[in-house]
Amino acid sequence: MLLVFLGWHSPLLAPLRLATVATHEFGHAVAAVVTGGAVEGIQLSAAGGETVMRGGWPVAILCCGYPAPALLAMLLIQTRARPLGGLLALAAFRDIFDDLQRGDAAALAELTSTPPMLWSLGWGLLALGVLVRWVSGDKSIY
Repeated sequence: MLLVFLGWHSPLLAPLRLATVATHEFGHAVAAVVTGGAVEGIQLSAAGGETVMRGGWPVAILCCGYPAPALLAMLLIQTRARPLGGLLALAAFRDIFDDLQRGDAAALAELTSTPPMLWSLGWGLLALGVLVRWVSGDKSIY
């Protein structure tokens, strides 16, 4: 656990960061399509990503990036991929911590006049809840 927090930007964790970024961007893409938009492209790197879309509801689209890795982690924890789910939950929490005042939270703050920290706190609590389930060995989804 400590390695994910202290070594988040190390080359060793680049695959985990990339998986987190990919899942995050996929969350935006799904929200865009579900709210009537279209995805024009997704760019990924271990340092970050960008989903280019047209249309859709911006608030929903922005809200679905950070929860996506935590939700995928929750599903993985239910399967034999439990260790991978735990790592992804840690990575989701760490990624939110890294982007507290910028990125999706800042964009949502601008759209909704809500402090970015409030968005980050909500996403962080979701990821933390998944982490607690993983550490406790609880496999239930509810």
